[in-house]
Amino acid sequence: MTQPEDQLNLQAARAYLTRLLPNLAPFSAEEVQSLTLKAGLWSLFVQTRPPQHDLTGQLLSHLRLVRGAESDLDRLEAQHLRRPTKTETMTPPRLLSDQQSQDALQRLRQQAQQLGVPWLTRHPIEKDKTQVSYRVTGAFIRQLGGAWKKAAPKGGTRNALQVTLALAYLSLPDFRRRVRALQDARYTINIHEPSAADFEPVAALLESCGLPSRGAPTLRDDVVQLSYRTTLAMNDALNSSLPSEARTLAYLHIDLVALYLVAPEVRALIDRLIEARAEK
Repeated sequence: MTQPEDQLNLQAARAYLTRLLPNLAPFSAEEVQSLTLKAGLWSLFVQTRPPQHDLTGQLLSHLRLVRGAESDLDRLEAQHLRRPTKTETMTPPRLLSDQQSQDALQRLRQQAQQLGVPWLTRHPIEKDKTQVSYRVTGAFIRQLGGAWKKAAPKGGTRNALQVTLALAYLSLPDFRRRVRALQDARYTINIHEPSAADFEPVAALLESCGLPSRGAPTLRDDVVQLSYRTTLAMNDALNSSLPSEARTLAYLHIDLVALYLVAPEVRALIDRLIEARAEK
């Protein structure tokens, strides 16, 4: 391809990117070139592997990397995309042991201390304990069991998973925004084209497990109750975090576990945190 042809393609790419990400325009020449290369990589990726996120979400994540405002999840997502594989059973990327990772661990530790949740999973809750229950399907639980049969975090239990997901949601702003975006797509009325990058893979997972992909999880068949132990303070904090009365903790817990199951970079992050909490 000739150089003038490249320039024409980049001009067209700028127009497409502006249409796709209007709130972040205008883009510098370097950003247009970098985002266009990312879009090309994404196209190659989806041709060789079923997509797990939409292109808009990938470009937003990449632009944060380019502009120096990335999160741990953005770094892991980019790392995962650059790792080609012929199977769907590859080991998820591990959380990098850099300063940002240590900061995330520290934020979770502080949050756990504030809520009276023992940081180490081998320590019991000493006071103000409560048990939280919600209903899912047996197929949903089997999805988690199947995922952990292939690769389980050290010290991984359902209780450790639920508490760690809740701590991450309460203490890590990037993760909380991602969960909120998914919930907006799942529960907001009259959304014709959900924009959350995680909506499609989560919806596919839920529907395969007999759970609705949109709206309240009204269950009739293969109903199973999941429970975990936590503190009253954590339960109150989770309730206070809900954006409206139309959402419940049951919805939140289902979405947290579903996101863990479909997003390799989220699973890598949570697994690393579970393992940190299981250290002796």
